[in-house]
Amino acid sequence: MSNKQNVKIALIDILFFLLILSTGGLLHQIYGNILSPLFYFVLLIFFAVSDKKYQKSLIKQTIIIQTFVIIALFCNYYFAPFYNEPVFYINTYLRLLSTHIFLFFLLNYNYNVLDQLFRVLKFVALLSLINFLFSPIFSELSFLVSTDRIFIRTLGFIFNYASSFNVLGIDIYRNQGIFWEPGILQIYLNVLFFITTFVRNSSFYRWLSVFLIISTFSTTGLLLLVIQILVYYQKKIFQLNLGLKIFILVFSLPSLIYFLYQNLLDKISGDSVISFDLRLFDLLTAFTYITHFPLSGIGLDVKNYTDQQSKIAITNMPDFTFDVSSTVGLRGNTNSLLMLVVSLGVPIALFCIYRLYKQRIINNKKKLFFLIVVISCMSEPLILGNFFMLLFLSSSYKFEYYHVGTDNNRLLVD
Repeated sequence: MSNKQNVKIALIDILFFLLILSTGGLLHQIYGNILSPLFYFVLLIFFAVSDKKYQKSLIKQTIIIQTFVIIALFCNYYFAPFYNEPVFYINTYLRLLSTHIFLFFLLNYNYNVLDQLFRVLKFVALLSLINFLFSPIFSELSFLVSTDRIFIRTLGFIFNYASSFNVLGIDIYRNQGIFWEPGILQIYLNVLFFITTFVRNSSFYRWLSVFLIISTFSTTGLLLLVIQILVYYQKKIFQLNLGLKIFILVFSLPSLIYFLYQNLLDKISGDSVISFDLRLFDLLTAFTYITHFPLSGIGLDVKNYTDQQSKIAITNMPDFTFDVSSTVGLRGNTNSLLMLVVSLGVPIALFCIYRLYKQRIINNKKKLFFLIVVISCMSEPLILGNFFMLLFLSSSYKFEYYHVGTDNNRLLVD
């Protein structure tokens, strides 16, 4: 491989890493106004070192997609029942445009998108492993970062610590890697587990992702992991003899029940009850907004959501352990899938969700992968982040663009 090709691969890795950082990374939360232009700058470098040969059919399709996006955003802005600051639409469009240009380069120059994503996810996992193993040291060396949205200790914005979990009387920092909370790390780890289990057979990173998902102590992460394990081992489990099935149940079921019980107890009456109540409140509030503005949505301006909460979100709400009414007008919605519907209206949002399902980067077990994406977006405010935009945009290009270099969906054997 030539030096020029090595440079291009390195630039792609950097762009993918920035793409993931911009979808939940702590660094992006603090310095997003710097990292977003940096993404464009690295794209410019990639353009400078690449051949200026473009596939006409790819250019045509890209223009069509961008035209559709502009029309959809304009219609939402124009028909929304409340005034929306244009900057929210500009920022959303610029994020989508930068991701689209990146995807265009990958397809135009015949790079395997899945292989490049796999490389960066492995790097994220290794950083997370270091983060967890050295947490007693790194947490002591870290400094406190506090904003109106986050309160966290960090070492270089790469090794982050915010919450702990009690295991048999021992407090252990929940692993959140480069992200601003553990629930985001588990998303990428579950995607890594999916790839190493159903697409690229890598035993090391498969079991590493299992260990790291457990280290996040994320209920959603564990749920997604268990679903994937059951899907993967379903045939093998049925083929086991009765004695071996009983052996597995006796030794694995009690520990699993104990962990789930502790986790559920913590969310109902322990330290996590606030988070649990707020997520349920977000769910009910989103449905209320959708029933009020099903077609137009309320627009992308978050201020509209917070301003209208006091008028429509408190009626007919159940009793909560935590006083959720005290947060009305102060925070957005963590369920980004429903927030997409609230903001854009049912027709446009359903189209976006359908395009997420039709994504072309991962084609093995598409329904299972879509389930991971949906549950992830319901637990974190990330659906308009660059990583999920990449999945959305990938569905708009013909399937043959992704069958280049190595087969995009082969299952390699160790």
